[in-house]
Amino acid sequence: MGGRGERQPPAAAGRNELRHEIRDHILAAWTNALARDPMQSQPPLSVREGTDLMFYWDSYFTNVGLLRRPELRPLAKANVDFLLQQVRRHGFVPNVNRAWGLNRSQPPYLAVMVRDVWEAGAAVDVAWLSGAYTTLRQEYRFWTTDEVERHTTSIPGLLRYSHHASPDERIEFHDQVLSPRLRLPRTAGRNTKGVLAGRFLAEAESGMDFTPRFEGRCDEFIPVDLNVNLVLYEETFAWMVDLLGLQGEPDWSALARGRWQLVRETCWSRERGLFMDWDFTRGRHAKVASAMAFHPLWAGLASADEAAATVAALRLLEHRGGVAACEAVDPPSGRQWGEEAVWAPLQYLVVAGLDRYGYHAEAARVASRFVDTVTRNWLDPEPAAVWERGALRRHRAPGKLYEKYTIDGRVNDEEYAAEEGFGWTAGVYLYACDYLGGSPSSRVH
Repeated sequence: MGGRGERQPPAAAGRNELRHEIRDHILAAWTNALARDPMQSQPPLSVREGTDLMFYWDSYFTNVGLLRRPELRPLAKANVDFLLQQVRRHGFVPNVNRAWGLNRSQPPYLAVMVRDVWEAGAAVDVAWLSGAYTTLRQEYRFWTTDEVERHTTSIPGLLRYSHHASPDERIEFHDQVLSPRLRLPRTAGRNTKGVLAGRFLAEAESGMDFTPRFEGRCDEFIPVDLNVNLVLYEETFAWMVDLLGLQGEPDWSALARGRWQLVRETCWSRERGLFMDWDFTRGRHAKVASAMAFHPLWAGLASADEAAATVAALRLLEHRGGVAACEAVDPPSGRQWGEEAVWAPLQYLVVAGLDRYGYHAEAARVASRFVDTVTRNWLDPEPAAVWERGALRRHRAPGKLYEKYTIDGRVNDEEYAAEEGFGWTAGVYLYACDYLGGSPSSRVH
């Protein structure tokens, strides 16, 4: 990363002009995507400019922006349709629509996406919703059983991230991903490589690859976000059953209440005043707090007291450039989802969670920090040079959005140079600008 000197945002008038420029750029690109007639086998809106890549959980945060513009809601529905197709084809949504992403998934947001699209009026066909219910139940089974991956833990009803990579795929992941990004030796034995790769493949399924959050043992933790999302799946199923008038279905509301009670009992740390991942192998909470502590607030599941304690702990994560993925650790982790990292999805979850519980000033402050970070680097990207293996790869030009930033407001090149493009940065940027402009800001669910 670049140096840590203070960078000042543009003056108010210039800042507003730049925000409009960035907004218009995003909307023009998305309008062009909407005008195309993509093949069913290809994603309607790639998460990275100039590619046909579609990462699972990226698509939720992209839809956050798409659904805020009525003319773009058909594109949000097309994203959902593509992901539903992936479940019908594979039994789950792969990490990404590539062969190398088929041995794991990513955080499940598809049920929330379906409901958001329906409630925004982008889908009105009851037959579509009925089909989505059947498909989502298939994905739910993937997460709540060990039929494909080992998701169960020592606490019945609480799940973990995992993977289903073959031994050869583990070795390939070690040598092609872990070795260059985490500087792990390629000379390690095959068994050592396989064990390490398995742990980090589970971390890749968490979407936060790689992070100090799980202490290098992701498959030994009960993550707050995964289990909260499964509560939301059950709540969404209850809503679907009621809307569709289905009979003989499980009591999804009771299942949701039971799972949330388990999450609260297990993951709420009275000592820290935060929701924390639970290490079920060692019987303790994680050592490192993450921004996912706000996930139950985003979902509307936390109590008022839990929300207040969580907001009081915001100081552990909030910086000039935005909310960090994790609190500071000693020694620094150097991970791209660590203490230096500002990622769009986490800014959204924090802002929406704060707003949902009435902490509007705090929400606006976090939204403003993120908008200023994106805007500054649109105008003057820093670091200006991209280096790879000690050699200058290229210089960054103005007029770009990036997938990740840092707590001091720069582009985040930790582990690998930040990708340029749209996706979740664009979606959350539109949301944050609307929030600061006084548009309705609460999450649709």
